[in-house]
Amino acid sequence: MDTSSVVVEWAMAKLIQRPELMKRAQEEVRRCVGRSKGKVEESDLHQLHFLKRIVKEMMRLHPPVPMLVHRETMHPITLSDEYQIPQKMMIYVNAWTISKDSDERPEVFDSERFVNLVSPAMDSFEHYNFKLIQFSKGRRIYMGKNLGMLMGEVVLANPLYSFD
Repeated sequence: MDTSSVVVEWAMAKLIQRPELMKRAQEEVRRCVGRSKGKVEESDLHQLHFLKRIVKEMMRLHPPVPMLVHRETMHPITLSDEYQIPQKMMIYVNAWTISKDSDERPEVFDSERFVNLVSPAMDSFEHYNFKLIQFSKGRRIYMGKNLGMLMGEVVLANPLYSFD
């Protein structure tokens, strides 16, 4: 599954429905990149905080892969003293459901969920609990997550920069 194409398609669909957000994203990209440069490059992305929040919100709302890779338990597990999971049981994680669990208005496009993006350290999936579990968590996290997010940001930023 191509993460960047899914993110960009959904982001453009949502931004077309919300012209005020489209204008805000275009203004940010054009202000940070400058009109004479011609295109957005990777080196420009660190300034595009609103755009990064849009990409994260699209990953939350429309995960490219709604079901994460399954895992098999190596030994029996007890969860919360209530649930017994036997050894060799296949566990599937539904990222689509988890990313919408217990949020206020979980089906609403709201990039402000990620407004705490204030530094490169905060640009991490680890700071957002399970809202962005699409690339898994912990030691089994998908090694291509940074590339997937980077591609989504660059591919979304360029049409916002070039077209009205």
